[in-house]
Amino acid sequence: MGKILLKSLQALFMGAFLTLAFASWNTALGQATVTTDKDDYAPGEYVIITGTGWEPGERVDFTFVETPKPESCVNSHDNFATADASGNIYYDGFLIKINHLGVHFVLTATGQVSGRVAVTEFTDANVKFSTTGLPPNVNVTVSYSGFSPPSPGSAISSSVTFSTGGGGNGASGNIALIGNLNFQFPNTITVLTTVYTLVSTSPTSPATIPATGTFGIEATYIVGKGASTISVNAVGPFTYNSNPQGPDAVTKSGSTGSVTFSYVGVSPTTYAASATKPTNAGSYQVTATLASDANYNGAVSAPLAFSIGKAASVTTVTITGAPFTYTGSSQTPAIVSVTGAGGLSLTPAPLYVNNTN
Repeated sequence: MGKILLKSLQALFMGAFLTLAFASWNTALGQATVTTDKDDYAPGEYVIITGTGWEPGERVDFTFVETPKPESCVNSHDNFATADASGNIYYDGFLIKINHLGVHFVLTATGQVSGRVAVTEFTDANVKFSTTGLPPNVNVTVSYSGFSPPSPGSAISSSVTFSTGGGGNGASGNIALIGNLNFQFPNTITVLTTVYTLVSTSPTSPATIPATGTFGIEATYIVGKGASTISVNAVGPFTYNSNPQGPDAVTKSGSTGSVTFSYVGVSPTTYAASATKPTNAGSYQVTATLASDANYNGAVSAPLAFSIGKAASVTTVTITGAPFTYTGSSQTPAIVSVTGAGGLSLTPAPLYVNNTN
């Protein structure tokens, strides 16, 4: 029994010894690590640096190499951390700034006692495109144009393709851009026989990129045709001029189909519904209809009321033969004419009063 217990203790001791020896062997081989909490950062975010496998208590120096090196970045970002009793390091003092946009960083960590070296990389970008409503593992290509950093920036026109991933709500990697941004998601995406239609983006294009933080742009898709909207723009006032007239401009979204109008009189004005604008003075309303296209359903606007006012007329009295001499008889030298819009031209008979004495 004593021999069995002794052998068990020996085996336990040997296992512990081998574990410690293996750990020491790993340390001796210099298997130190350094990593950052993200692969990409936006301006205003701090880089969190951690690592393992360093000599306990040693100083670990950080050296940052920037490509391209911003001209406005004159101060070194190099710094250090001290390994704790377990050989772990932690540093959170590196703030990403706006002038870092578009920069690729290579971080080299060097132990000042152990001589161990570890390297990692990260980037600084700020614009990210994403989708919702699409099935998993669908490739989405977004075209965009804007300006590359640093300010004032150079014009850039490009595109990015990303997958919706396993959950169906994928996102692109960050892109370094500044200023105004124009972008376009696909209007439709066909997966097998199902058509997904773009119904909105948040924010809409064009957009202004903020100076700090990640700028996310999300596109929403639905199955089938998207919804359209249309409204008739209020214009006027209208005055009778003998020509057909009325509102004929719209604000619409969605379908690129044709737009038709229907004009109808409103009591007491009598005018049957017609695609032709009314001519006569009166009260009316107009409705616009937007036809569907391959991607969007059609839409009908709410009725818009409008009126055509009466035109002014001009009455002219012309007296000929003046001056006049008393004759004892009535004198009728007047000629009356009435003119107005629409070719109005009348010559009514004048009415005389006291035209004898």
